[in-house]
Amino acid sequence: MGVHYVVEILIVLITYSTVAVKPTAIPNWDDPTRQPMVKYAQLFNYGASAYVRITNKTIDATTHNKTDPDTYLQIDMFGPTLRAIRSYQTGEYICHNPTTGYPEMKVIVTVSKHPACMFYKTPNKKPYTSYRSRLNKKWYLAFHFKGNKAGRPKKGQRTSDFKNKGCMFLLDALKLSRKRRKG
Repeated sequence: MGVHYVVEILIVLITYSTVAVKPTAIPNWDDPTRQPMVKYAQLFNYGASAYVRITNKTIDATTHNKTDPDTYLQIDMFGPTLRAIRSYQTGEYICHNPTTGYPEMKVIVTVSKHPACMFYKTPNKKPYTSYRSRLNKKWYLAFHFKGNKAGRPKKGQRTSDFKNKGCMFLLDALKLSRKRRKG
């Protein structure tokens, strides 16, 4: 008789319990409003067989000189896949122009308000990665790798092929100090 009594009390407690279970929110790991982690690196483009270089508001992949300071990049990481790529020297971000689709350099204070300047890091053929635009999911950061346009950036509209050699990058980590920027 004692066991049945305990079971009945448990059933009453469970059915008339006023404890509400709060649903847990799934965190957004790729949140651009978070404080980014910073990594310093060089991007080596597989198709152009050269390092990505930023000089005088232009971007290209034509230099083979690993010690060129114009190839030093700061990569702001907003989660496991969301990235913003900027020049270590000037602090300008690589952005896709929304109308022409060409990659260009912009001076931006708050990168989270500009989806054109953010990229999703997507794995490609090992060990390469690709950078897909947050502005348009079909656009990738890519460079020409043949002919007289070799090393010049491709239009976003012409990079929808994920397996394109111009979209593949190797990340070469650097040990640089964090620069203090005005603003």
